[in-house]
Amino acid sequence: DCNRYATFTITTSQPIGPSGGTKSPNLTNTCQGTNVSLASTTAGTGGFGCTDDYRWLIDGTPQGAYTLGSSVGSGATAGQVITIEGRRSGCTAGAGCTGTSYTTLATWTVNPQPSGPSGGTKSPNVSNICTGTTVSLSGTTPGVDGFGCSDDYIWLINGSSQGAYTLGSSVGGSATAGQVITIQGRRNNCTSGSGCTGTSYTTLATWTVNAQPVSGTLTKTPNTSSVCEGNNVSATATAGSGGAGTIVDELDYRTDDGTGFTAWTAYTSGTNIPTTGLVTIEIRTYRTSSISGCNTSSTNTVSWTVSPQPVSGTLTKSPNTTNVCEGTSVSATLSAGSGGGGTVVDVLEYRFNGTGGWSPYTSGSGLSTTGKSQVEIRTYRTATGANCVTGSTNTVSWIVDVAPVATPTSQLFTCDGTASLLATGVSGGTTIGWQYVSGPVNPTGTSTSNPLLITFSSAGTGVYNLLGSNTGCTNINLGSVSVVMPTTFSSTIASSAGCAYCVVTNGNTKVFYDNGGKLIARIDDDGASPYDLDQLDSTEVCVGIDGSVLTVTDNLGNNQPYLQRKWTIKPKTNTNSTVTLYFTATELAALAFKASQAPGYYTFSGLTGLQVSKYSGGCSTCSPAFTAPCTGGIPGCGQVTAQFIPAVFSSFGVTGDYQVQFTINSFSTFYIAPALYPFAPLPVELLSFTGWNQGVVNKLQWITASEQNTSKFVIEKNIGTGVWNTIGERTAAGNSNQQLTYDFADNDPTVGDNYYRLRVIDNDGIFSLSNVINIPISEAVVNNFSRVYPNPTGGQLNVEIQSTGAYDAKVLVYDVIGKKVYEKPSALVKGLNTLQFDFSQLAKGTYVLQFSDKDGKLHSTKFVKE
Repeated sequence: DCNRYATFTITTSQPIGPSGGTKSPNLTNTCQGTNVSLASTTAGTGGFGCTDDYRWLIDGTPQGAYTLGSSVGSGATAGQVITIEGRRSGCTAGAGCTGTSYTTLATWTVNPQPSGPSGGTKSPNVSNICTGTTVSLSGTTPGVDGFGCSDDYIWLINGSSQGAYTLGSSVGGSATAGQVITIQGRRNNCTSGSGCTGTSYTTLATWTVNAQPVSGTLTKTPNTSSVCEGNNVSATATAGSGGAGTIVDELDYRTDDGTGFTAWTAYTSGTNIPTTGLVTIEIRTYRTSSISGCNTSSTNTVSWTVSPQPVSGTLTKSPNTTNVCEGTSVSATLSAGSGGGGTVVDVLEYRFNGTGGWSPYTSGSGLSTTGKSQVEIRTYRTATGANCVTGSTNTVSWIVDVAPVATPTSQLFTCDGTASLLATGVSGGTTIGWQYVSGPVNPTGTSTSNPLLITFSSAGTGVYNLLGSNTGCTNINLGSVSVVMPTTFSSTIASSAGCAYCVVTNGNTKVFYDNGGKLIARIDDDGASPYDLDQLDSTEVCVGIDGSVLTVTDNLGNNQPYLQRKWTIKPKTNTNSTVTLYFTATELAALAFKASQAPGYYTFSGLTGLQVSKYSGGCSTCSPAFTAPCTGGIPGCGQVTAQFIPAVFSSFGVTGDYQVQFTINSFSTFYIAPALYPFAPLPVELLSFTGWNQGVVNKLQWITASEQNTSKFVIEKNIGTGVWNTIGERTAAGNSNQQLTYDFADNDPTVGDNYYRLRVIDNDGIFSLSNVINIPISEAVVNNFSRVYPNPTGGQLNVEIQSTGAYDAKVLVYDVIGKKVYEKPSALVKGLNTLQFDFSQLAKGTYVLQFSDKDGKLHSTKFVKE
C-alpha cells in the first residue's frame, strides 16, 4: 500500500534538573575543616529514561560525584568555596531527550579558624606590685577569623577565675602577698554550626603581688635604753621585707646635745657613735619602693638617753654626834645623788656593830641602838644604764654607849590613897630617879628612892617616869607607870571584864573593885590559924563577861547554859574564906530565857535551881582570858572536871541585882548555871576508859566509881572516817556505890587508827558520851575486810582488805539468792590493800562481797548497788 506512513507518539517534555535541597550547615560561611552536606533536593523532571546525578567542587574544580546527605569538604582551605551541583542526565538514547547541565544547588565559603586577641598595654607596666594595688589592661590586638566570632576576657588570682574582665577596668586590689594576678583573652561565641571553634584563654598580662614594704630591725649595742656618758653606741640593721620595683632600706641617725636634734644623716650599720656631750641618740630604718601603690614602711627607731656618770648622794645625821647613848634612836636623811642612766637607785643601807651584811634602810627612819655597839648608814648610787659606774660610797656612823637598864612597876596597896613605885632589874652602875609627870600625888619633882612611896590626895591617875643615868648617858627615860586611884562604888557592879582592881580592907574583909571603882567580889577570911588576913594581900580577882549566854554539853548530851559572868580568884596562898560574887538582874534574866528554850531541861525560876561550879584551871592566865568549862560531851575533853559548891543566892542592892555567897578554902574559876539534878550525883561516875592491842584483838576497859539508874554501855568505833559504828554492848550494874570494872574485846582491829568511845545509857533512855581513846595498829593482825566505800555505790567501789601476809586471793560477788555474779583474782600484800572495782553493770540491789585468806577462811561483807 503505497499510502502507508509511520507515526510517533510524544510522551514527555525535555528533562529539567534537580533543584532546592537542605544545606548543612545552612550558612554562607564555614570554618576550615568543616564538612558540609546537601539533602532533600527537589528531583529533576521530564525526559525519557533520565536520572539525576550530583557532584561537589572546590573553587569550581569537581571533586567527584556527590551522594545526597553525605559529608564532604573538610579538606578545603581558608578562602576556598565548596559547591554542590546537580543535573538530569542518562536519558534513553534516540528518545531525543537532552539531559541538563550541572546547576549550583549549594555553596559555602571557607574561612580560617579564629585567632584570639593579643598584646595590650599593662598598667602598671611592671611584673611585681604591692598588696592593695589595682591593675588594668587596654589596647589589645583583637582576635580575627572565624564566622560570627567575638573576643572576651577574664581576670584570675593564682589561676582561679575572678570573673569577666572589661578592657581598661581596674582589678586585683584584694590580692594578697605571694599571689599572681592574670588577665586572659580568647576568641569565642562563633556562629553555631559553622565549625568555627573558639580559642582557649591565653595570658595577656600578669603581675606578682608582693607584701607592702616592712621596715628592717635594728639591734642595739649596748641593748639598753640609756647609757652613761663617755661610751659609744651602735646599731646593726637587718634588712626589711616586701615592696616591689627598686627597694631601698633607708638607715640614718641624729643626735641631741641639749639644744635640739641635728638633721637625719646617713648611717652605716654597726658604726660607733660617740656619746660625749650628748643627751639623746637615735638611729632609724625604713623601706621604700619605687612602684606606685607600694607604701613607704613605718619607721623602726632605737634610741639611747645619755646621762652623766652616777654621783652618790649625801647623808645628814640625827643626832649629829659621834657617840649616842644605848636606846637612843638614830637616823640619817638622804639627799639624792645625781647622774646615772636607766633605772637609777640611791642605795641606802645600814648595819650594826661594824660587821655582817648590810640591810635596806629608809631615809629618816629611826634605828634602835639597844644592845648595839655601833650603827652605820651608807649610801651610793647605782644605774642600770650601759657603762654606768657605781658612785663612791658615803657613810655616817655612831658609837653606842651602854644605856642604863631598869623596869618601872607600881602597886596600888589599897584604895586609901597609898601606892608604891619600884624599879626592878637595875643594871650595874645605873642611877635611877623618879620624875613626876601628872596626877594628884606627892611628892613632885625627882626622887632617887627605890621603891618610892607616893600618896594620892584624891581619886585619879598618877603618872611617873623612870629616869636612868650612867657614864655617857644622862636621865634616860626607861619607861613610865600610871597608877589609878579609883573612886569606889560599893553598890555598883562592874560592867566590863578585867583584872585591874584595888582592894579596900576592913578588918577580915577585903572588897575588890575594878579600875573604875565598881564592885567585883568580896572575900571574908576566917582569921583562923594557920591562915590569916595577910594571905589575901596579893590575891588577884578577875571577872569575865561573855557577849551572850553560852552553853556546854553535859554528860547526858544536853546543852547546859551558864551565866555570862564568871570569876577567877587567884590568891598567894589558899585560905579558909567566905566568897561573895555579884551579878546583875539583866544577866540572870538572859540565863533564864536561854534555859527555857526547847527542850527546856534546865528551866529554873528566880534563884531556885541555880548552882555554883568550880573549875580548876578554868582561867588561862586570865587578864581576862577564860577557858570554857570542859565536859565529856566534847571529843577528847574527858569527864566533867567541875566541883559543885554549896552556895546561897540572894538579892543585892536597890537596883534588883544579885549576889551568891559560899565558903571555900581553894580557889580557881567559878561559873553559875541551872542544875539538872539538884543535890544529886550524875548517873555514872566514870573513873577511866582505856584500851590496848593484844595480838589479834584490841582490849578495852573502863572503871566506874558509882552508877545510878544505868542501863547499858554501848561500845562505838571510828576508823578515822568520822562515822561511829556500834560494835558491842555491856549491861551496866544499874545502881552501885562501889568501883566496878568492865572489859570488851574488838576482834577486828584495823591497820591505822582505831578510835573508841562509850555511850552510857540510863533506864530513861538518856545517854552521855565518854572520852575518846585511840589504839593505832601499824600492821595487819587479822585477815578481814577493813572498809567498803562508798556504800551504797553507783558503780565504782573501793574495797580495803587487811592481810597478815602476801598471797593470791579471789574477790567474789554474790547476789541475794546466792548466785555468783562477779569474780576477780587479786594479789594481796601484807598490810592494807585498797582494791577498786567497777560494778556499773550490776542491777540495783544488795550484794555479798567475799574473799578467802591464805588459811582458807572465808570473809564476807555487804554493799548496796544503787
